[in-house]
Amino acid sequence: MYDAGRALGTIPEPQVNLLARFLDPDLYEGDPALAPPARITPLLFRLHEAIGEPLPTRFLPREYAVADLRDLAGWKAQLEAAERLARAGSMPDNQLLGLYTARRPAASGGVWDRAAAIQELETALRDRDPGRISSALPAAWRTMQAARLEVPFATLFADELPAADLTGDAAAIAQRMMLLSPGFQDARGPGNDLATAIATSSPLPLVAGTARDAAVAAAFSGKVRRATDNSQPGLTILRTLSTLEEGAAGDPVALQEALSTLRRMGFETTARRAALQVLLLDWYNP
Repeated sequence: MYDAGRALGTIPEPQVNLLARFLDPDLYEGDPALAPPARITPLLFRLHEAIGEPLPTRFLPREYAVADLRDLAGWKAQLEAAERLARAGSMPDNQLLGLYTARRPAASGGVWDRAAAIQELETALRDRDPGRISSALPAAWRTMQAARLEVPFATLFADELPAADLTGDAAAIAQRMMLLSPGFQDARGPGNDLATAIATSSPLPLVAGTARDAAVAAAFSGKVRRATDNSQPGLTILRTLSTLEEGAAGDPVALQEALSTLRRMGFETTARRAALQVLLLDWYNP
C-alpha cells in the first residue's frame, strides 16, 4: 500500500518520508533528522515519535500538550504541558498540583520557581504556620500571576486560607483568590467593592471607575428576565462566548452584552465568575 501510494502520488511528501523511516529504519541509520512538517497532524506527530524524532509540543497547538503528560516526557516538559492545559481550563487542578509537588526542583527560573513556591505554600498550610503562610502566599501568587494561572491556583488553595488568620498583603491576596475560586459567593472582607458585590449578590456600589467597571455593573444592575424564545441556544452560547472574549480584551459594549446574555440564558454563576475574572485578573485589563 505504501509503495502504491507513493507511486501514484496519493500520499503527501512529509508522510512519505516518515513512513519510509518507520517501515525501513535501517536504511536511514545515521541520516539527519527530518524537518518538522509545516502543518502538523496527529498521524505525523505519532510517526515522528515512532522513528525517534519526537516534536516538542510547546510550539504546537495546545491539544498536543497532552502527549507530554506521559511518563515518557521529563518532569519539566510535563509541568509546561500541564500549565498550558490548566491555563485553558482543560486539566483538573489537582492533577496540576500533583505534578508541581512530584519532586524537588533541580533548577530555578520559570516553571521551577512555580513548583518551589507551590511546595513551600503547601508545606506552610500543612504545618498551619501563619507566619510562614504570610511569607509563602505572596511569593506563590506572583509566580502564578506571571504564568496566568491565578484561577487554578485560587481553586486549589482559596478555601484553606481564611483559617490562617492572615494580615496585610497576604490577606488581600487571599481575598482576591476567594473571589476567583468556585466558592466566590463566600467572599468577605476588604477588596474590590464591585467585585465583592457581584460575588455576593449584594447591592452594587456607585461606579466611578473605568468603562470596564461600568459595563460590568450595568450587566448586573436589576433583575434579569430569563430568555424563553431562543430556538438556537447552542449557537447563541458560542456567539456569546466570542463576544465575551472581545469584551475581556477591552470592548466594554461587548462585555456588557455578553454578561447580560449569559444571565438571560440562566448562566448566572458563569456570568458572575466571568465578570470577576475580568475585574481581577490584570492581564485582562488592557
